[in-house]
Amino acid sequence: MKLETPVSFEPGDSELDAQLFFTLASCNPEQHLDNMSRLSEMLMNEDLVEELAQAKTPEDLLKLEEKYITE
Repeated sequence: MKLETPVSFEPGDSELDAQLFFTLASCNPEQHLDNMSRLSEMLMNEDLVEELAQAKTPEDLLKLEEKYITE
């Protein structure tokens, strides 16, 4: 989920504001851990995070998937 107005977890400290939220679901614990690991790796890519924050449409997200996500 992407919010236009960030959520402030500590007013006055914009470093703790959040605009992107992720939900993970899986059928088993191993897959869940793999999903968490992959998400963590993706979020370490500052370019990807910035582009996610700028995305406006589902098509924008599909383009980011093509650009950054490889199996």
